[in-house]
This record gives sequence, structure tokens and C-alpha cells, in this order.
Amino acid sequence: MSLLVGLVALGRTRSQRVLPGVLQAFNEHGEDPQTLPYQLFVPATRQTEPAMRPRPLLVFLHGAGDGPFEVMNAQSLPGLLLRNASFAADFPFVALFPCSTCGTPGVRGWSEASFRRVDRLISLAMHAHSVDPARVLLTGQSMGGGGLWRYAAARPRLFAALVPVCAALRPTADAAAAVCCAEGPSAGCCPPVWAFHGANDGSVPVELTDRMVALLDAQPPRAAEQVRYTRYEWAPPPPMPEYADMAGHGSYELAYRDGALYAWLLEQRCAACRGPPEHVRWLEQRSARRLADGRASAARVSPSRWADGARHGRVSVRG
Repeated sequence: MSLLVGLVALGRTRSQRVLPGVLQAFNEHGEDPQTLPYQLFVPATRQTEPAMRPRPLLVFLHGAGDGPFEVMNAQSLPGLLLRNASFAADFPFVALFPCSTCGTPGVRGWSEASFRRVDRLISLAMHAHSVDPARVLLTGQSMGGGGLWRYAAARPRLFAALVPVCAALRPTADAAAAVCCAEGPSAGCCPPVWAFHGANDGSVPVELTDRMVALLDAQPPRAAEQVRYTRYEWAPPPPMPEYADMAGHGSYELAYRDGALYAWLLEQRCAACRGPPEHVRWLEQRSARRLADGRASAARVSPSRWADGARHGRVSVRG
């Protein structure tokens, strides 16, 4: 799929324009099989801000029972953006909410097939919405929290920070180590983590996050401030009546209301990150084309012209 078609898929159509400050659904019927159905939030630009300044991107991975969008939007971060006008007005992130359980052929849950399609959405957002590749952030709840660990391990130079909430993943030392690139934390590609979980969670035991945080803390030479953990003594069930028996599993209802979380996310940068693999390939191809064009241009200038130009100040040579 061409980049132009991809930008159309990301919401630039005549029938459905991107509305700043509004959570909108796109690709709901799988018009673009190379991505997933998704929701997109683009913050409104304040008059004091330049329109195309690089922005952070927050990618949200939903839980097992949270697709399609009607369920996803009844709770958590999507629900806040839809129903809390002041929260949405102040939300500073471009945000992507892909759906891995919305009927895309060959996709069910957070697997490599899903991650490739999310890569595509991230790459397109970088082109369409001035996303800073050093500020791509990943969060996920429940099944999506488990998907967060797998996605970060599969793309060790993509995310500047990770926010797992009541993550459903059995922790191992290998899983904890995998979120850093092979060169280790000192290479600048070991994303900081802020984890959240409710001690009374009867669906995903809090001990899973306890253990993962302990494994992350043990990673040398991670600085202590790189791993944060909010362990609620009590968390509510999900807000929908049909999930009232899932006591403690709604820790995301607390986590995504925490203003300190967003302040922390805005501080995160990843100097080693350049975007998803497709975007990196595009950058490398563009760089190679520019280098080739520059060599071709230089070859067309004769040595005598360079000498004449240098004498008369008409040729500028940049290092």
C-alpha cells in the first residue's frame, strides 16, 4: 500500500476528516487490511503553539473483552476522551487505539500479526500528524498489558516509555530483559516503565506485576527512577454492569485519571528510537536517494566551475 493510500486510511478522506480534540473511529470495516480498525485522537492546537511541532504519540492496547469500540469506549482512557470534555481539551498526545478483536482476518489478540499492523498505523501517524519518533509511548491494560510486554520486546528501539496496567503476562527474567535492545540499558533503548495494578484484582493477580517489577529493578544498570510502580490497595471493577463481579480489575479507571502519569510521559525521550521498522526503512531509502542525488549533482559540476565559484563566493560547501 502506498503512503498516499495509507494517509487516506488514517482519516484524510473527504467523507471523514480528522477533527482535532475528538476521538474518532476509522477503518471500522477493514477497508485497509494492512492495518487494524482503530480510533484516533489528535489534540487541538492551541493558538500559542506552532501547528506542526513534533508531538508525542500514545499507543493504547485494549483488553480481551474491550473490542469492538462500543465496549472499549465505555471505560478507561477512551471513555475519558469521549465523555470528559476538560480532560480531552487538555490531553496533549496524538493517541492511537487499534482494535485486535474487531474481525480483521488472521488477527485475534495481540500477536505479531497485530503488531505489524500497529507498526503501520504508527508510521502513518508520523507522516500525517507530525509525531516525534523519539516520543512514541505504549500503554495497555489487562490482555493489552501482556501485549505491551510482547510488542516492546519485539520492537526494542520503538518506545520511549511503557505503561502496563493490570498486565496479563506471566513474568520471566527473559521477558523483563527483552524490552531492552541487545546492547542493554546503557545504549539508551531500555524504556522506562510505570506499572499499575490493584492488590484486590481477582481476574489478573497482582503478583504478576509484583514479580515483573522486581525483575526490572534487578536489571543492571537501570536507574531506580526508570521503574515506577503504583500498587493500589483497592481498585474498582470495570464500570460496565456486566463486569461488576470482576472486583479490583478496573485499576485502569484510576491509572488513566492520574495527572502525574501524563506529566511523566511528556518527559520521556528515546534518543535511540527512530520509529517502527517500516518508517526506519523509509528514512533510510530517503537518505540513500538524497545521497545519490547529491553525488549526481556534484558530478555534474566541473572542477573548473567549483574553482571559479569558490573564488567568487558562489559555491557553498557544507560539512
